[in-house]
Amino acid sequence: MKRFTPICGLLYLCTLSLLPAQQAPITKAPLPEGPLIQIRAADFAKWVITAKGKKVAKPGDTAAPSASSPPGEDRSMEVLIVTTTTKTGSLKVREMISPNGTTWRTWCISDMQITLGPGPNDASVSRGAPPPDLPPSPFNVDYSRSDFPDMDMVTLKNYVGIQTAFDKKCLVFKTVRSPDGLMAPIECTAYVDVVTRLPVACQTGISLLTYEFLSPPTEPLVVPQQIKKIFANDLLSKQSGARQRTP
Repeated sequence: MKRFTPICGLLYLCTLSLLPAQQAPITKAPLPEGPLIQIRAADFAKWVITAKGKKVAKPGDTAAPSASSPPGEDRSMEVLIVTTTTKTGSLKVREMISPNGTTWRTWCISDMQITLGPGPNDASVSRGAPPPDLPPSPFNVDYSRSDFPDMDMVTLKNYVGIQTAFDKKCLVFKTVRSPDGLMAPIECTAYVDVVTRLPVACQTGISLLTYEFLSPPTEPLVVPQQIKKIFANDLLSKQSGARQRTP
């Protein structure tokens, strides 16, 4: 059974429905030459993923879209989490910020992901790919196949055409998935920039992720001493455990 990827999985727990984004109809055009998607960002790159879900109505709330709303703006949606990823070479640092300002920063070093939470002693370590039998975690993202794992629905068989969406001309890919078989299947749509072949958006019917690529960093990432210490201690622990298991 197909699992939801980390951010989509997190959003599934937070949202129930999603109004379609305002966009042009899909044109059933032949697939242009080139890759379906750039599975890797450039060696020096920085991008922001904004995750939105349906806004919970409150007394006196006027969040519904209206004729006066700017094109493409959906006032029924609210930001759930903003994730900024900075990559320099083999290093990544991922910063997640909630609407109330709570921040988690995850350093991705080799096969280890070290997350520092909002508290002074909030630290967690993940090593290797997430176990397939556990719910996806936003603090342990599987980058083994792509820098954009939430776009894994981008395949040749899922291509449906070209559409102007989110102010870009996009390749569009559609499929149907069931979130771990818990609910009825829902439609999932991915949008890829025709020109750059970088992700534009991912819509699951219950969540919306939009991608924005910023100016790349000009200097390599510098790993903080706290992260270096956690990495070294975990490595020593792993080596010690391996020695103890050796007959």
